[in-house]
Amino acid sequence: SFILIDPMFYVEHMKNTLKTSFLFIFLLFTVFSCQKRDPNPENSDMIYNDLKTELEIAKKNLAEEEAQNARTKKELDAVVPQTGQRKYAQKRYFESLNNLDLYQQQAKYFEIALELRKQEAKNRYLESLTANGRKWPDPVEIEDYRVRLKLQHAKLAWGKKDSQGKAETKPTEKPSAEPEVEK
Repeated sequence: SFILIDPMFYVEHMKNTLKTSFLFIFLLFTVFSCQKRDPNPENSDMIYNDLKTELEIAKKNLAEEEAQNARTKKELDAVVPQTGQRKYAQKRYFESLNNLDLYQQQAKYFEIALELRKQEAKNRYLESLTANGRKWPDPVEIEDYRVRLKLQHAKLAWGKKDSQGKAETKPTEKPSAEPEVEK
């Protein structure tokens, strides 16, 4: 009346149970991880990262200009009154103050722009999760940003003069029938 059961039966049965449970857990992780939202979508946004880089540069320039302003102030205080050196030192000090103000404005601008872009990136990311939402990050938006950036930088160079004091001119090209598209 005793039934002998092979002891290896339990070991094999246990292995199969572990395999299926691991497979089940893996599938659960896969399913839920695919639907998990990115808590910081702005980190995958090229425009946000570019603004962050610009902010770091502005802060670095601000720190350098603060040091330069301290040096020019010290030089101004050390200059002997009623000499030609005083006017030169005052001029350099006030130029340094103007540059300091400019760099403070730039840093503040990029802080605000970064915060606005962060909010916009979150909204756009959530929009991309909807059925009719745009792709995230949006390649059209990034291309528009690059074009605007290129035009802003080109605009700064229009009024520059060469070393002989003549305005730089670019050779004119014949306009073609079809506009060129950069890729």
